[in-house]
Amino acid sequence: MSVTQPVPDREVILVEYPGYVKSPDAVVETLGGLKGLTAASTGDKSLLQLNFRPRDPLAHPVYGDRQPTQGLLLKLSRSAADTDRHAVKAEVVASVHSKFTFNGMADFQYQSVVSSSSGLGPEDGPYGQETEPLLCIPPVFTKADVPLDYAFKNFRASDRASSKTKQPLWQVSFAAQHVPQSQPGSMQGPEGDSQALQAQLQARPIWTQSSLAQQLPQIAQPDLEAQLQKLCYLFTDGPWQGAWVRRGLDPRQDSTTWRLQTLQYQLPPDWYNRTAVARSKRADTAGHEATPTSEASPPEKAAAAPSFDDIHRLAALPLTQVSVFQLCDLNHAELQQMLHDPALAAGCTEKSGKLPHT
Repeated sequence: MSVTQPVPDREVILVEYPGYVKSPDAVVETLGGLKGLTAASTGDKSLLQLNFRPRDPLAHPVYGDRQPTQGLLLKLSRSAADTDRHAVKAEVVASVHSKFTFNGMADFQYQSVVSSSSGLGPEDGPYGQETEPLLCIPPVFTKADVPLDYAFKNFRASDRASSKTKQPLWQVSFAAQHVPQSQPGSMQGPEGDSQALQAQLQARPIWTQSSLAQQLPQIAQPDLEAQLQKLCYLFTDGPWQGAWVRRGLDPRQDSTTWRLQTLQYQLPPDWYNRTAVARSKRADTAGHEATPTSEASPPEKAAAAPSFDDIHRLAALPLTQVSVFQLCDLNHAELQQMLHDPALAAGCTEKSGKLPHT
């Protein structure tokens, strides 16, 4: 026997309350009152807070997630005058399209020690010896209210700390006592490229990657960097910061390596941003003006990047905000005159290397 009931247009939201309901008014109070229920059901807020102790400011709430569902709200009634216990009348009151489900755990917490006579006040006792309540900040026993699967592993704090601070083998600090030595059989890549790179390192033991890329254009940048990590090491600070040094050579102990020291050239942020915008506009303008039939230069030539030589003779701005130059590559008359036969310092400092600090 089938029963047909009309479904009204009225819609309600289902709340799966994680507890026994004895007083509907008390349940509404734990859910934030009518204000909290209205905010969770009508606004963009998708969480409903449930506070088992709504009058305790230190209580931690449990959160209910709003989820879609399909259901009907039925009203079951039975006449008091009807003697048949199975004569139950069912009526569809509304349809249910969403519900709030509380899947989290109620958090454990400490409560303040209160006095039975005066609430949070001191208990009775001799003057100056009253016992005060212990008002501690309630600790949170877990950051996540939903149970998580955890596989116990034998992690040590020292291992985690060392893994975060450990540098690659090809990075060296200026304060390091020793530098990496050459490793036999460490060459990778095509034989011709490897021999060309070794020849450049024998002629000049310290290079920036951009300078070396100008001498070896046939080697792709990823391959060049991979080979440099095998043949050289990189200073992370000091006067050779950002330069690749041939393994086995310590420039701090060599008096002839001062010309290979690096200099950081940094553009102000506002200046760099303006030049980047202007360069982008010139490239767009050149792209719109160039046509297939015209004799104008293509867009990539019209907005060509400054050359390596123009940048190192300070005739053009670099494309990056921070650039690393070597003193020997700077083709500027006044700078080279200042660097001609300087009075070298006795030692080697982190700030100025072997040059005198002025």
